[in-house]
Amino acid sequence: MTAGLEAKLCLAVGARVMLRRNIDTKAGLVNGAIGTVLSIAAQHVTVQFDNVPAPCKIDKPMQLPSTSVRVCH
Repeated sequence: MTAGLEAKLCLAVGARVMLRRNIDTKAGLVNGAIGTVLSIAAQHVTVQFDNVPAPCKIDKPMQLPSTSVRVCH
């Protein structure tokens, strides 16, 4: 675990997700915002948040080595 979070995160299109930190407070991308994964790419995940009108691309955190990010289908 890292800072109380699992070291590995498995995502799937259609999964419900929650932000664990503020990304853009003016846009409503705040800690606790809930959304649905629309697509998964190598460098980002596209999420439709319940409180935001347009889908958002969330960049893959750069501090994680690519070997620790696994895409689950």
